[in-house]
Formats: sequence, C-alpha cells, structure tokens
Amino acid sequence: PVALSSLALWLDASDTSTITKDGSNKISQWSDKSGNNKHATQSTAANKPTFGTNEIQFDGSNDTLVFSSLGLSSDAMAVFVFTLSNDNDYSVLGSSSVSHLNRHSNGSSYPHHFRTGRIENLSLNMPTTGTHVLAYLADGSSPAYKIRLNGNESYSSTSSFTFSDNLTHVGRARYNHLNGAVKEVIILNNYSLDSMKELEGYLAHKWGLAGSLPS
Repeated sequence: PVALSSLALWLDASDTSTITKDGSNKISQWSDKSGNNKHATQSTAANKPTFGTNEIQFDGSNDTLVFSSLGLSSDAMAVFVFTLSNDNDYSVLGSSSVSHLNRHSNGSSYPHHFRTGRIENLSLNMPTTGTHVLAYLADGSSPAYKIRLNGNESYSSTSSFTFSDNLTHVGRARYNHLNGAVKEVIILNNYSLDSMKELEGYLAHKWGLAGSLPS
C-alpha cells in the first residue's frame, strides 16, 4: 500500500507490532501504518474490541475504535477485509453521527461512504457471513462512485453527489455495530480504479481470498 500515492490510513491486524492491548487481550490502539498517525483508539473498557488471530474482533453491541478525521479531498477510496458472524445489520466503517450502513436488516443496503446522502433501498446483495473484500470509490468532481465486493462491481454511478469526509470509526456507525472482525483497512485520498484493483488483489491473496476474485 505505501507504494501508492495519497495513502491516508492503513490498519493491518497481521502486524502485531501495531496492536496495543491490555492483559485481557482488549485493544486500546490499532496503529496506523500510513505514516499519518491516524491511530484507531479506544479508552473505554466496555467498548474495546478483542484481538484474535490476525484480526480485530467486534461484539456487535459496544465495541468500536475511533480515529481522527482523515482530511480527504473530493476523491477517496476505502477497501477493507472483514469477517461477518451471521450479521445482517452492520457497518464496518462510519462515524458516531452518520449511519454508513453496509447492509440493513430489512435486506436492503444503504451505503453512503464519502457521500452526504445515502443510496436508498439499493439491493447490493451484501453478505451476512464469511470473509470478504469490500471497496468504496468516490470522485465528487467527475462525478463517479463505485462499490465493489470481492473485486466485482456491485454498484456504479455517474450521478452528482456531495462528497463527505466523515469516516472516524471502525466497527460501528451511529446505531449499527459490527458482529464480526476486521483484518485490514486501507484508505486513499485519490480515485483510481487501477489502484483499487491492485489493492483488491493484494488483500485477496494476502488473506486467502483469491478464489473470490474475478478471473
């Protein structure tokens, strides 16, 4: 990831040197490897996630890690590897004030990462179990907006939207918490489909998900 320009955040659970935990294996800090020091932290004991084998485990009720604003422009991309524990109402990345839903319990999806308004009632067939690579790409000026699951395009639009840089939480967004685990998070302050495909390949091969990629 550091070979790509505009790296804003890189959280890697396979690098144990970036994990700060207490005696009960609860995480107080997941350090940012981008060099921007946007470390994801948690000081409240009841809200600390648990460190598993190469992953950060969230309980679906209270657990979350918080990082400071990334200062993104109108171009940004986020890609992450996560595992779901039979969860049909979750968010992996978001903020405390906005519900960046990846999937809603009614079967529809309302993702609006990097948007001020969500995409209403969009059926993206988001998963409820298993381990996956999920990506969001936004260019607010072109405009262009894409959502990709395991290297496959789930949604694409050139409709105008207002860009919003309000990602600050891992494992929750407002009312929705993740029941599962996060393995790696990469956010860039630019828009490049070619770079995203490289990142998807990197993550899929690293985490044993290459079979989920398109040929």
